[in-house]
Amino acid sequence: MNLSDIGTTEAESTRGPSGRAFRNVRNEQAAQKLAEVMPLLTETLTHHWSTGQGTRVRDILWSLYSCSHLVNLGDAYSGLDTNVAEAIGAAIHSRLIFGPEVESLLGEILRVSGEFARFDREETATPEGLPVIYPPTPASAEKLRQLAVAAERRERTEED
Repeated sequence: MNLSDIGTTEAESTRGPSGRAFRNVRNEQAAQKLAEVMPLLTETLTHHWSTGQGTRVRDILWSLYSCSHLVNLGDAYSGLDTNVAEAIGAAIHSRLIFGPEVESLLGEILRVSGEFARFDREETATPEGLPVIYPPTPASAEKLRQLAVAAERRERTEED
């Protein structure tokens, strides 16, 4: 089947054989692109994890991997060179397409680059009973306290 022969509405539909074919091609492209950019992302985190660009890549990849970090994407994307920005875009796109299925690939980047080892060191240094803050949050402790107070007030307001 040649997708250029399919009408746009039909190809983008999630129903029917042509819609499935369109989705399958997109999925294959997303997987292929992530595989292509894994070496660049791994290299960035291996050799430049503490630079401005490396910090941004680290924040985004950990967020995609764990689904639990606060990341300001506008700030994280600023300052990335074109190749790294496109690589991060491919990782985000793959996560959106594949969901948890892509975690093993993201985990591979984090493992090979030394990120898991850096996390383990931070975990060891974190007092028992407290959450491990890794990668470090760009917000100060004071800013986080203000956010906590605002969140508590909002919860109380919603309960009333």
